[in-house]
Order: sequence, then structure tokens, then C-alpha cells
Amino acid sequence: MLYRKIESYIESYLQSDSNRVLIVDGARQIGKSFIIRHAGQKLYKNYIEVNMEEDKLGDRIFADAKTVNDFYLALSVIAGDRMRNRADTLVFIDEIQAYEHLLTLLKFLKEDNRFTYIASGSLLGVTLRNTSSIPLGSIEIKHMYPMDFEEFLIANGVGELAISTMRIQFLERQPLPDSLHAKMLDLFKKYLIVGGLPDAVKTFVEEKNVMAIRKIQEDILTLYGVDASKYEKEHAKKITDQDVLDAATDAHEKLHLVKSKGGIVVRGIHDVAVRFSKCCSPIPGDEIVGFVTRGRGITIHRTDCINVLNMSELDRSRLIEAEWQSPESANSETYMAEIQIYANNRTGLLVDLSKIFTERKIDVRGMSSRTSKQEKATISMSFNVKCKEELNTLIEKIRQVDSVIDVERTTG
Repeated sequence: MLYRKIESYIESYLQSDSNRVLIVDGARQIGKSFIIRHAGQKLYKNYIEVNMEEDKLGDRIFADAKTVNDFYLALSVIAGDRMRNRADTLVFIDEIQAYEHLLTLLKFLKEDNRFTYIASGSLLGVTLRNTSSIPLGSIEIKHMYPMDFEEFLIANGVGELAISTMRIQFLERQPLPDSLHAKMLDLFKKYLIVGGLPDAVKTFVEEKNVMAIRKIQEDILTLYGVDASKYEKEHAKKITDQDVLDAATDAHEKLHLVKSKGGIVVRGIHDVAVRFSKCCSPIPGDEIVGFVTRGRGITIHRTDCINVLNMSELDRSRLIEAEWQSPESANSETYMAEIQIYANNRTGLLVDLSKIFTERKIDVRGMSSRTSKQEKATISMSFNVKCKEELNTLIEKIRQVDSVIDVERTTG
């Protein structure tokens, strides 16, 4: 069996008394079902697995299971002899996105507390976007990825001692012995060819057959293409700009923004593409406004964005009120922020600035710097934060750095 880091996370959830249902989200064929099945069968005497994609193509037993009792009845048809109690019965709802109503039903299944539940999904972002009632407080979404390089090393027989030693050497900025470095570089090159799909990695380990690996990759790529065309067929809708403006007017209230793993949702308007503007990078805590673009959905701007302030009267008629979701339903998503730092140039300035971000575990996504003939440095930085309060605290800390003159946010 291939080692996956996420297994310990899944086991920890199953052994906890969480008040949320864990949904493992990710692309197809990355091992979601396998790892959940392995953990579930190990920890629970009664393990029930239902693949909703298969049900949708077959008997459609769960198609109309829109209440807790309906769900139990449908479940009893396929696993009645294993439906015991919460302590020893795990219900794994695989490919939950096949039936959008099941995402809403999870809240009520959890409240009923008869069994332990876990779910997985592909194209989950699409489903969440098209679900009218998202039970944000009742689900926990954990994104799963293909195997990373460390998991690839373990699959190829590299032991934990070697990996731990390399990690320490890296953190201490110490070089590896030449022979070990050459071996790791060789494995890394092979990882670039094989990738992180479990089937491809397993085939590589067992057969070392590149042609067989390519066949697996091509088959999965074809499957992804089928998924994309399926999404286009089932969810693409022709919505005009006027439809969006009318929907915003009919809502009779400000639009409420929610950002989840599946994307951005505007309460009151559905099936509309929503994105944050790159010119002003709004984050929770900012005053915001929505702009109905011509054919590209809604773009969210800060109210002090230069592009909004300089809009023509005609464009201003396309603005709609918006606000962030209420704090009690907020999640831990991060948002892109951009700042400009003005400073007197000196040796070590970038190191001191980077240290502030590292200490706060803030992910820096981009940085550029230019220095004038007068040795005045202008540093642009983009990074992820959770809210305006976190950003303001960060800016104040940056202002305390020696030689920094001022810090300001990008406004357009």
C-alpha cells in the first residue's frame, strides 16, 4: 500500500468527536476513496460505502433521499445488516457531488447523530456553487492532492531516517553528501516523469515501464476531459448582464460574499461567475462593491479602488452593493493582498522584510523591487491573509523595520 500523509488526518477525524462531517475533495484518481476506505475499515467494525456516481447511473436509490429518514431507508436497502450505531458504524458517501441535495442533507444527518459520516467529492467546487443552501458550519472540506515528492520517495523505498536527515540538512542549509544528492536528484527527475497519480507511481515501482505509465496518464487525462464536458453540459447557462442586474435588484439587500474551497459565492445570485479584482485585491474587512462586467459576471472591488472612483456614469449604473459574510459563518480562507513598501535602500532590507512574513507563516506569492538613483527602494509584495485586521497588523510591523519610510496598499 502507498503511504499517504492525509491518512493520519482522516484517522484523527474519525477518532474525534467532531461536530462536522469531513469531505475529502480533490481530482479524480488521486486515491481519495482508497485511503478513506483503508482508514475506515481499520477503525470501524461496520463500514458502509456508497458511490453516488454509480447510484446515479444505476438504481438511483438516493436520488430522492432528501430527508434523514429517506436517506436511512435508501441506506438500509444496500447495507441494512451493517447499520448499527455511531460508535461502530461508518458511512462513507463517495462522489457526493453526484447529488447536490446530499451536501445540504449532511447537516441534518450529523445533527441526528445516528452514524459517523465521511464523504469525498470531485468537481466539488462546481457542486457547491450550484447548491442553494451550503451547510458551512456542518462540513469540513479537506483538499487532497496527488502524491508529493516525499510520498514518492517513500514509495520507492527511501526510509524515514534518510528523509528526516535531508530535512534537517535543508533547514540548516547544509549540503548533502554527493552520493545522496545524486540519488535524490535521479529520483526527482523520475518523479517529474511519473507524476503523483497513485496508479502511475505503483506501476513505476512495480514495473519500471514508462509506456505503461504513459497509458495510465493518458487514460486519466481523457477522464478529466469527460468531466469538463460534463460540467459544460450540465451547468453552463447563458446569463445576460441584464439578468445579473435584475437578480441583484430583486434580492432587495446587499450581496453577501462567501469564499470557500469551491470558489466565491454571492448570496442571492446563483450561476454567476464571481471574482476578486486584481487592481485593488479586496479582503474581508474592506468596504466592497460589485461591478457587473460585460459578459464576465461580477467583479468585486474595494470602494476606494481607483478604477471604481474614476468610473463613468454609465459604468456606475452597473455597480451593485456587496458585503462580506457575517463573522459567525466566516471560514479560514485566505485572500490575496498587495502592498507597496517605500524605504531607504540598504543591505539586508529584503531579508528583514521576509523574516516578518516567515515568523507569521504568511505565504508570499510575489515580490519585486526597484531602486532609484537616490537609493530609494520601492518594493511590491503580494501575499495571502485572512482579513484586514491581520493585514493592518502586518503593515504596522513592517513600518517598524529600519529604513522603511512608508507602506501602503495597492488601490488600482
